[in-house]
Amino acid sequence: MNDRLSRVKSARDFQKQWDALAAEIFSRTPFEDGSSKEDRKEAASKDPWSMALVYFPEYVRNEGAPFHKRWPKIAGIENAPVLIEAFRGAGKSTFFTFLDSVYNILFGDYKFMLFASYTEDKSKVFTGRILLELKYNKRITEDFGRIINPLLDFSAVGNFAAKVDGRRIMVMACSIGQDPRGLVSGAYRPDYVRLDDIQNRKRARNPEWVKQTVEWITADLVPALAETYNMKIAATSVRPRDVVHFLKEGAETREPVKSYSFPALDKYGKSTWSAYFPLKRLEQIKKTIGALVFRQEYLLIPYAEEDGKVQESWLLDYDPAEVREKEYLVKVSALDPGGGKATKKHDFKAHICIGLNPGPEIDILEARIRRETPRRMIEGCYLIHEKWEPWQTFWEENGQQSLLKDTFDFMAERFGYPLRLKAVTNTQNKEMRIEGTLFTLLENHCIRFHPTNADQKLLKEQLLDLFDGANDDGPDALEMAVRKGLQKLKSIMKGSHSDVVSIKRRIVPKGLEGYYT
Repeated sequence: MNDRLSRVKSARDFQKQWDALAAEIFSRTPFEDGSSKEDRKEAASKDPWSMALVYFPEYVRNEGAPFHKRWPKIAGIENAPVLIEAFRGAGKSTFFTFLDSVYNILFGDYKFMLFASYTEDKSKVFTGRILLELKYNKRITEDFGRIINPLLDFSAVGNFAAKVDGRRIMVMACSIGQDPRGLVSGAYRPDYVRLDDIQNRKRARNPEWVKQTVEWITADLVPALAETYNMKIAATSVRPRDVVHFLKEGAETREPVKSYSFPALDKYGKSTWSAYFPLKRLEQIKKTIGALVFRQEYLLIPYAEEDGKVQESWLLDYDPAEVREKEYLVKVSALDPGGGKATKKHDFKAHICIGLNPGPEIDILEARIRRETPRRMIEGCYLIHEKWEPWQTFWEENGQQSLLKDTFDFMAERFGYPLRLKAVTNTQNKEMRIEGTLFTLLENHCIRFHPTNADQKLLKEQLLDLFDGANDDGPDALEMAVRKGLQKLKSIMKGSHSDVVSIKRRIVPKGLEGYYT
């Protein structure tokens, strides 16, 4: 991409530079090698790289990488979303969003091309880049004639039609989140889709936005496409658990998106594009931008920008068969009933039951994290109590939650006995409590989770999204259960009877000595 166009970051910049960009493209030299139009078109029709050599030689002036030879085949995959990750400077947007799109306008049979980014403004830059070339590139005009109505100006960058050899191709820009059901061109639905710039760092830190974007791509956009479609997503992960992560991971109700990854270094530490990114240049880039950013931008390994957050590697699963046979020195549960004065709208009600042994070893025996009525919540408390028989159930009594006392009394009459309840009023800042109680234990794999339980999966998600997520009820209940359970465990450990003496001799992991002092 030429330097002037590479600096354009928004539709407003594009509009300001429209005339200068058009003049620059129009000033390129026409064909001077004496070749015929038929020979040139035949050579260009092989694949997008061949087309670039004929009509955009400035885009392929450097020797390509071996992985570039794979891209035309990947670009041709149909009827499935395909994610392409490539290191910065590898040319994924230039190839998949620009060159392949122009190639399919000139030689393909697609009728409706759709380009989407996290804002429509971003999308218009991509479609505007295509419009400029189709309108002012002398080489294309010489071989294909007028493709674009000469009266079209900048205002058409987000919605224009190209006409090639009697075919009409609609090109449209939209934003991610726009209702795709209204995206039609005459009788046609989009059959060629390119998603690029699908997120930025700020948006990727918002779990709700990430969730909505993934759902828009997989549940809204794909069903709105033509029966036969070509859809590519050019993206790079900017942080753990962003849009790229969830597209690659899939979900219980959908398969992972097919993905291809092209880092700057192979598994042997050799450059994957040595002609343009030799090791010496990559090492200099690494020194300039730092190791963490280099890992993300060039090795495609995202990092968490914020320190002090729960990492996915901290969340260790247990074998359910082992836990069923296990005896615990302490079993305790904790309930965060939600509904307090400071509670956010649509909070969950969370009940966590744990088993503890010295070490400390803490297994999450049961989790119930639901949006449900107080009566259903207390019914769940009885189910957990009858299954695990915790020594005590602690519940957060802050604010309006104290109104639950009458409901507890009512349910005690219904079940024939009261729960072993103890009210707790938490006065310390919630974030400080959760971090102070849980983080060291999680990092040292002292807290373990059921591998398949849906409520415990939700608990993991809420832990990973601390403190950016909309809900932290599960972690809040877990903190209370662990804090109260450890207090009881310490009390037992101070005892002198014979069955405790042998327990005291157990090795305490380094860094966790404070749990027994």
